Parts: sequence; structure tokens; C-alpha cells
Amino acid sequence: CIRDSFQILSGGAGQLDTTVQVTFKDQAVWTYKIVEISELSHTISFELISCEPAITASSVVNTITLRRVTETNQTLLEWETNFSNDADAAVILDNKYKKLEFFKDLHRTIEALRSK
Repeated sequence: CIRDSFQILSGGAGQLDTTVQVTFKDQAVWTYKIVEISELSHTISFELISCEPAITASSVVNTITLRRVTETNQTLLEWETNFSNDADAAVILDNKYKKLEFFKDLHRTIEALRSK
């Protein structure tokens, strides 16, 4: 697991403008703001508003979309990240590896729930 802790700083689950703080195993602390939630399109978007240590990107916006696969009745999770043009390769690669670890953690969690 790359995430060490998760804390809601303001707002609440399912609310716009909620801010959350994620502390990663490498001790990086990122704070996100929920900027969009859509039940119709099954999306949530969140913007990175602060991070320690600082990164070289003035804007990072993530959108997670859930899509139904009708033939198998499964769900596809799509995670898109848009970076400002000042983001360097290190920031983009770090984001890629954090996503890969997230998907591994999600898979382990789902498998654990299935085995119960």
C-alpha cells in the first residue's frame, strides 16, 4: 500500500469542495479538493491543491470514471490526470507509479472481500 493515511479536512463524503489529505508511505502529503461529482456520468474529479514536498506542476486535476461493461456486467475504472504544461517528467512518472500501486491495492481489497 502506498497510502499511509487518509483524512477528510473539510466537507464530507459525496460533497463538492471537500478537501482530503493523503499521506503516502514515502511521507509525501498531498491535499486534494473535490471539484466535480456526477452521478449521471459516474465521475469524480479532484484537484491537487497542495503537497509536501512541493512538486513542479502548477496544476494537477484527476478524474475517475466508472464505466459499465454490458457484456460481462463488470465495471471498468478509468483514471485520467491532466497536468499543467510546467509539470516535469518526474511528477508524471511519480503519478503513474502511485496509480499502479492504487490499482494493485484495489485489486487486493476486492479479492479479500470476495473471499469472505
